Amino acid sequence: MEKPPGHAAFVGALREDQGGLSNDDLFAAAKNVQGLTEHPGWSIIRELLDARAQRLLTQLIHGPVLDQAKYASATGMVSGLEQSRYVVESVLFEAQRVEQELAERHREEAS
Repeated sequence: MEKPPGHAAFVGALREDQGGLSNDDLFAAAKNVQGLTEHPGWSIIRELLDARAQRLLTQLIHGPVLDQAKYASATGMVSGLEQSRYVVESVLFEAQRVEQELAERHREEAS
């Protein structure tokens, strides 16, 4: 799995060595998040969030020039909408990374 965009923003909350979740809690969270992504409602939510982000981007690109505050607000909204995807991908990525790291450590200790 490739490191998701925005992953760095969530690492501290996900990694035990940075004051975040314990490995067991991370694995449990990943299992629940994976279940969320497999739920039929998740695709509906993603489609709605993606459509809103796309409408905002279209307005930014093709709409009238915005003043600085409105532009900052719109770009912040797009970024925020994308964060829902990034946090899900980050939980799954980090759990997989920790699992591989622990397996490697176990192999090294066994040899």
